[in-house]
Amino acid sequence: MPVDNMQACVVLATAPHEAGRAGVVLALLQRLRGASLDVTVLDATASLRPASSAIPAAAGWEPLCRSAGVAHVVLPTDVRPWPQTPLENPAPYWVYDWLRRHPVEHVMADLTGGLIYFALAARRTGVAFRQTTFGLLVGNATGLDLEQQSAFPDDPVQLERDYLEQRCVAWADGLMGGTEAQHAWMQQRGWQAAPRVDDGTTRLARPAVDDADAAVASPTITVALVHHDRPACLRQAVQSLLAQDYTAFDVVLVDDGSRTPDGQACLTELEPAFARRGWRIVRQDNAYLGAARNRALREARGAYVLFMDDDNIARPDELSVFARAARRTGADVLTCFFDAFEGEAAPRVPADIRYRYLPAGGSLACGVFSNCFGDANALVRREAILAAGGFCEARGVGTQDYALFSKMMLDGYRLEVVPEALFQYRVSGAGMRLATSHYANQRLVLQAYRAAMPPALAPLLDFSAGAAARLLAENHDLHRSQAERDQWRAKVESMESSWSWTVTRGLRWLHGCIAGRPSGKVT
Repeated sequence: MPVDNMQACVVLATAPHEAGRAGVVLALLQRLRGASLDVTVLDATASLRPASSAIPAAAGWEPLCRSAGVAHVVLPTDVRPWPQTPLENPAPYWVYDWLRRHPVEHVMADLTGGLIYFALAARRTGVAFRQTTFGLLVGNATGLDLEQQSAFPDDPVQLERDYLEQRCVAWADGLMGGTEAQHAWMQQRGWQAAPRVDDGTTRLARPAVDDADAAVASPTITVALVHHDRPACLRQAVQSLLAQDYTAFDVVLVDDGSRTPDGQACLTELEPAFARRGWRIVRQDNAYLGAARNRALREARGAYVLFMDDDNIARPDELSVFARAARRTGADVLTCFFDAFEGEAAPRVPADIRYRYLPAGGSLACGVFSNCFGDANALVRREAILAAGGFCEARGVGTQDYALFSKMMLDGYRLEVVPEALFQYRVSGAGMRLATSHYANQRLVLQAYRAAMPPALAPLLDFSAGAAARLLAENHDLHRSQAERDQWRAKVESMESSWSWTVTRGLRWLHGCIAGRPSGKVT
């Protein structure tokens, strides 16, 4: 690692009792300390425990860190807003959030669990860590652990971790340690891999200072905004587009058959401002969401299209962040995190956000079970989505975006996620996904998978989806119970701390009285 007196963080996901693990980590910490680096160990072992039996429960890194003279921090899991993930796998986000709040120049992390996946995605898309080096400490990957246990995956989270680990191996600056068998296993799986680094003293290549953005033309974007009789929401959505810090975009607003006087009046009210900017309003008879999006797609002029529903609120830099990510990654589809809220009023304070939704990206295996790809509020290359046929126009289903992204990736297009909440998403009990049939929604998604496999194997898709629905419900209950226990434990600890503090103050007051100090003086 570089020896230029910068801070370093070592993210550990596996316990020291594994064969040779403590010795490897201790040697690394000693080398880093010998290079005059201030080192912090971020202990994430407990954060992985609820989701997979392949992850050991014990941690035990604190004594070793103390002996090595480095700081030991247990990964916090009380992050706000609460993270919500498709497969109940929030640990990579917790690591990402901690690293964002405690920036360091050099990060070394265990491979297990793909804990630095979102951090690497942030660097890749230009969101953060643009000059941070990332080294990956090779150990048993999730899939290799299962093979050594002669076990098949029995939890979709294991499939997601396998995907995250694969991406980490490809995106890191260097791979450290690991046995020949572990490296051979990754090669047999066809994983693209960063260069191998024999030991922690070898200098990792620092990412180049990124001046490429300025040299590449900003992509033109059309915002495809669809609306149906929600004028109050529409005004907020349009206002958020007027506040964008990006200029190379236009807007096509498709009104999908609004009938109320308020809805019609809102469109009339918006027409002058749209005309001044060269934006367009298109009216059509009600044809449902997929058809409205496709109409906006046909009207679009930009090289990229950002699909936006009238109840979304864009962050002021949504378009500029997406545009930078498109230049840097070349992805055909870019999705992002979003912050969910309730009610007609736009959220004003962090407490208004119910949760932050965290799609993991383009794992087709996980897509059989849940939408890990992201929301329709995404940046899509126009030529790619036209070639894919656009959105399904069937009525009564709410997974048009999920089905489209599945089809595009099965056709060979690339989807990546920007790990930032670039828009706010209004949720309600009458939302489309809740008001439509889960069975019909998932059947629509699986159609794309069926088209890519022999018909005789298609029943496996239905079985997998059914088994996953049951398992994900069980995992959700387990995750919720764990969170409730953690909250109760924190409350008890707070009460115990408060009681201890009260007793200490009382004893000091009594000692002061005995010593002759005024009874009102407490020190």
